[in-house]
Amino acid sequence: MKILDKQHGLLLALALALASLWLATLPWLAAHGVSALTVAMLLGMLATNLGPRHTRPDLHTLAFCKTTVLRTGIVLFGLRLTLGDLGQLGPTVWLIDAVVLGSTFALALWAGPPLWLDRESSVLIGAGSAICG
Repeated sequence: MKILDKQHGLLLALALALASLWLATLPWLAAHGVSALTVAMLLGMLATNLGPRHTRPDLHTLAFCKTTVLRTGIVLFGLRLTLGDLGQLGPTVWLIDAVVLGSTFALALWAGPPLWLDRESSVLIGAGSAICG
Protein backbone atom coordinates (compact mmCIF):
# COMPACT_ATOMS: atom_id res chain seq x y z
CA MET A 1 0.00 0.00 0.00
CA LYS A 2 2.87 2.42 0.69
CA ILE A 3 4.14 2.05 -2.88
CA LEU A 4 0.66 2.83 -4.18
CA ASP A 5 0.44 5.88 -1.89
CA LYS A 6 3.86 7.07 -3.01
CA GLN A 7 2.83 6.64 -6.65
CA HIS A 8 -0.28 8.74 -6.02
CA GLY A 9 1.87 11.41 -4.40
CA LEU A 10 4.33 11.41 -7.29
CA LEU A 11 1.49 11.64 -9.82
CA LEU A 12 -0.04 14.51 -7.87
CA ALA A 13 3.33 16.28 -7.67
CA LEU A 14 3.81 15.78 -11.41
CA ALA A 15 0.33 17.17 -12.10
CA LEU A 16 1.03 20.19 -9.88
CA ALA A 17 4.39 20.75 -11.60
CA LEU A 18 2.85 20.62 -15.07
CA ALA A 19 0.03 22.92 -13.96
CA SER A 20 2.53 25.39 -12.50
CA LEU A 21 4.59 25.40 -15.71
CA TRP A 22 1.43 26.22 -17.65
CA LEU A 23 0.17 28.82 -15.15
CA ALA A 24 3.54 30.60 -15.13
CA THR A 25 3.11 31.29 -18.85
CA LEU A 26 -0.15 33.20 -18.32
CA PRO A 27 0.37 36.83 -19.32
CA TRP A 28 -0.38 38.39 -15.93
CA LEU A 29 1.91 36.04 -13.99
CA ALA A 30 4.66 36.25 -16.60
CA ALA A 31 4.44 40.07 -16.65
CA HIS A 32 4.90 40.14 -12.87
CA GLY A 33 7.85 37.74 -12.93
CA VAL A 34 6.07 34.91 -11.11
CA SER A 35 8.05 31.75 -11.84
CA ALA A 36 6.79 28.20 -12.18
CA LEU A 37 8.66 27.38 -8.94
CA THR A 38 6.63 29.96 -7.02
CA VAL A 39 3.38 28.75 -8.55
CA ALA A 40 4.30 25.12 -7.77
CA MET A 41 4.99 25.94 -4.13
CA LEU A 42 1.66 27.75 -3.82
CA LEU A 43 -0.22 24.90 -5.50
CA GLY A 44 1.53 22.38 -3.24
CA MET A 45 0.59 24.35 -0.13
CA LEU A 46 -3.01 24.59 -1.30
CA ALA A 47 -3.19 20.89 -2.19
CA THR A 48 -1.84 19.75 1.16
CA ASN A 49 -3.89 22.14 3.28
CA LEU A 50 -7.35 22.02 1.69
CA GLY A 51 -9.99 19.88 3.34
CA PRO A 52 -9.78 17.55 6.33
CA ARG A 53 -6.70 15.31 6.51
CA HIS A 54 -8.69 12.07 6.77
CA THR A 55 -10.31 12.67 3.37
CA ARG A 56 -6.98 12.91 1.52
CA PRO A 57 -4.46 10.50 3.05
CA ASP A 58 -2.48 10.03 -0.18
CA LEU A 59 -1.54 13.74 -0.12
CA HIS A 60 0.80 13.00 2.79
CA THR A 61 3.10 11.38 0.26
CA LEU A 62 3.90 14.83 -1.09
CA ALA A 63 6.36 14.92 1.81
CA PHE A 64 8.52 12.54 -0.24
CA CYS A 65 8.46 15.01 -3.12
CA LYS A 66 9.24 18.04 -0.97
CA THR A 67 12.27 16.31 0.50
CA THR A 68 13.85 13.66 -1.71
CA VAL A 69 12.69 14.83 -5.14
CA LEU A 70 13.22 18.54 -4.39
CA ARG A 71 16.70 17.95 -2.98
CA THR A 72 17.66 15.89 -6.02
CA GLY A 73 16.36 18.62 -8.32
CA ILE A 74 18.33 21.30 -6.48
CA VAL A 75 21.55 19.29 -6.79
CA LEU A 76 20.98 18.57 -10.49
CA PHE A 77 20.22 22.23 -11.19
CA GLY A 78 23.36 23.33 -9.33
CA LEU A 79 25.54 21.04 -11.44
CA ARG A 80 24.73 23.16 -14.51
CA LEU A 81 26.57 26.17 -13.07
CA THR A 82 30.37 26.20 -13.33
CA LEU A 83 33.00 28.34 -11.63
CA GLY A 84 33.98 29.68 -15.05
CA ASP A 85 30.46 31.06 -15.46
CA LEU A 86 30.76 32.80 -12.10
CA GLY A 87 34.20 34.21 -12.88
CA GLN A 88 32.93 36.02 -15.98
CA LEU A 89 30.22 37.89 -14.10
CA GLY A 90 32.34 40.18 -11.92
CA PRO A 91 32.10 41.44 -8.32
CA THR A 92 29.05 43.70 -8.81
CA VAL A 93 26.94 40.75 -9.93
CA TRP A 94 28.33 38.65 -7.06
CA LEU A 95 27.21 41.28 -4.55
CA ILE A 96 23.74 41.57 -6.08
CA ASP A 97 23.48 37.79 -6.17
CA ALA A 98 24.53 37.50 -2.51
CA VAL A 99 21.88 40.03 -1.47
CA VAL A 100 19.17 38.28 -3.50
CA LEU A 101 20.16 34.82 -2.22
CA GLY A 102 20.31 35.98 1.39
CA SER A 103 17.06 37.91 1.33
CA THR A 104 15.19 35.09 -0.44
CA PHE A 105 16.44 32.56 2.09
CA ALA A 106 15.59 34.87 5.01
CA LEU A 107 12.10 35.46 3.60
CA ALA A 108 11.46 31.72 3.40
CA LEU A 109 12.57 31.25 7.01
CA TRP A 110 10.36 34.14 8.11
CA ALA A 111 7.31 33.06 6.08
CA GLY A 112 7.54 29.34 6.89
CA PRO A 113 5.82 29.28 10.30
CA PRO A 114 2.74 31.29 9.24
CA LEU A 115 2.36 28.85 6.32
CA TRP A 116 2.54 25.86 8.70
CA LEU A 117 5.95 24.72 7.45
CA ASP A 118 8.40 23.11 9.81
CA ARG A 119 11.93 24.53 10.05
CA GLU A 120 13.47 21.87 7.77
CA SER A 121 10.91 22.48 5.02
CA SER A 122 11.37 26.26 5.30
CA VAL A 123 15.14 25.84 4.95
CA LEU A 124 14.73 23.52 1.97
CA ILE A 125 12.25 25.79 0.19
CA GLY A 126 14.35 28.84 1.01
CA ALA A 127 17.50 27.24 -0.38
CA GLY A 128 15.69 25.97 -3.46
CA SER A 129 14.05 29.33 -4.15
CA ALA A 130 17.23 31.29 -3.50
CA ILE A 131 19.41 29.09 -5.68
CA CYS A 132 17.03 27.88 -8.37
CA GLY A 133 14.38 30.59 -8.37
